[in-house]
Amino acid sequence: FNFASQRAIERLGAKKDGVIRGHVMRRDGTIRDTVMYSLRAGEWPEVKAQLLYLLDKPRG
Repeated sequence: FNFASQRAIERLGAKKDGVIRGHVMRRDGTIRDTVMYSLRAGEWPEVKAQLLYLLDKPRG
């Protein structure tokens, strides 16, 4: 799993719904699991505000 990506989406407010085990076969023949996240419509305004804040925040 890409734990850094999972932490990033969780920081934005998405909720981890679960893991689909053995979801995709890669070109090399290995099997990959998929982590599913969701965000409810009612949660979006707060998440959007946080995203806009982070995008507008000076980086340094």
